[in-house]
Amino acid sequence: MKKKETQTIEFKQSWPQSVENKILSLLFFEDMSRKQLSDKLKIVLKANSLRAAITKLIGAHLIEYTFPDKPNSRFQKYRLTKAGHDLLLHQCAG
Repeated sequence: MKKKETQTIEFKQSWPQSVENKILSLLFFEDMSRKQLSDKLKIVLKANSLRAAITKLIGAHLIEYTFPDKPNSRFQKYRLTKAGHDLLLHQCAG
């Protein structure tokens, strides 16, 4: 069985490693649920830091729901918006 490659992106030194920035980095490669983000970031699922970071990113229009009409759906995932994608590309350049 082939081991799945870990995808990474290189950021400028000035890019702080906050929870929000880590979430943006993970969503660059694929849409993820809150549980998937929690597992990747090794943060307890019910942690306020994860919930607050997601809320902040949605409010800043950097990420969005995959099912905007059903924010409490058990199938809900998050994805980068164009603004979030552009921000990451800008941080990677240089």
